[in-house]
Amino acid sequence: MARTTLFDCGEDQYYLPDLKTRLPLRQHSGVARTLGETRAWIKGFPEIRNWAPFCAPRGDIDLWLAQGFADVWISHQFTCGNVDTFRIICDLGGWMVMTDDVHSAPGPFRDADEATRNRALDRAIEILNGDGQEFDRNQPSSDTADVLVLGRCLSDVWYRLCRSAPPSIRARIARALQGTLESWKAEASDRGSGRCLTLDEFLERRDVYVGIDVDFPVLEFMLGIDLHSELEAHADAFSKIWRILRRYTSLVNDLYSFRKEYMAGKDLTNSIAAQCNMEHVRISDAVRKVVDLAESAEEEFIACREQFIATHPELTSGLLRYLECLGDIASGTAFYTRCSPRYHGVDHDWSEIGGGLVTIDTERTIIHPWVEEATR
Repeated sequence: MARTTLFDCGEDQYYLPDLKTRLPLRQHSGVARTLGETRAWIKGFPEIRNWAPFCAPRGDIDLWLAQGFADVWISHQFTCGNVDTFRIICDLGGWMVMTDDVHSAPGPFRDADEATRNRALDRAIEILNGDGQEFDRNQPSSDTADVLVLGRCLSDVWYRLCRSAPPSIRARIARALQGTLESWKAEASDRGSGRCLTLDEFLERRDVYVGIDVDFPVLEFMLGIDLHSELEAHADAFSKIWRILRRYTSLVNDLYSFRKEYMAGKDLTNSIAAQCNMEHVRISDAVRKVVDLAESAEEEFIACREQFIATHPELTSGLLRYLECLGDIASGTAFYTRCSPRYHGVDHDWSEIGGGLVTIDTERTIIHPWVEEATR
């Protein structure tokens, strides 16, 4: 297994094509209310303040939450359902984004030994196997494992979800989250060892790391309908559709997070880095391949969905609605990764920018409109 570093390439710019998308971008109507509520909820946990020096830009918790962008991301991924259900999922998404920052940023989690990191992730899995616990701000937390995974934050939102979600949906959300947490153990181990995977090897792991599996049962929760029996009846078709969405999400995430990861810590857990290290290609060529693969995955998803609907006229209105809203998970993720200050810097605005020439800057994404041929 190769253990080279991408920094050997000596490049300081690369061309980023404008990702072409066909899926519509929509937004949940409840975002105006939940935007402030979710961020205030997260700030209520003392652990967040303790992590600020390691994860928050300029040590500012409000900037960290704005950079995380989780509630806005969720609002574009899940556009249906009532506002109370939406708020629960915004809080769960906020916990996931904050915890991902904690486990990937330099600081106590990465500095801990592997056994301690694994115990912390096991603590989160333990919470998911229970009923959660409402947060008591008068009860201090001295549990190292809880602190390392923001366990009290997870326990509080899980307490509310368990009282709202049908048992089948709750169990599938828990199972998907547990799978993501288990994969984070492997990702932390890979990051620490400096292992570099081939593109195919990396994508097989990345499809799990990215955590999209939880979105599929969460969508049922948002729709207010348990589709388990219908999904089981069409298991092969949905297995393929979900696999395509996993791949699309992981590719788009890598495309827009690459600049930050490149500069932040010689991070090799990225499909662009995998190509540069194992195939010795230029960054622009590796980026172009990721864009092509992502655009192909979106087209494949649309085609598979249309074919499935055309060949199954007996589908219920609930399943048809589910198929329609699956597209929001893809388009919402593309929007989030393209626009989020988490990847591009707290002062960066991508609202009017498509593709262009990216300068690999330490603090933020600097992009200038340019033609691809100019970099050849």
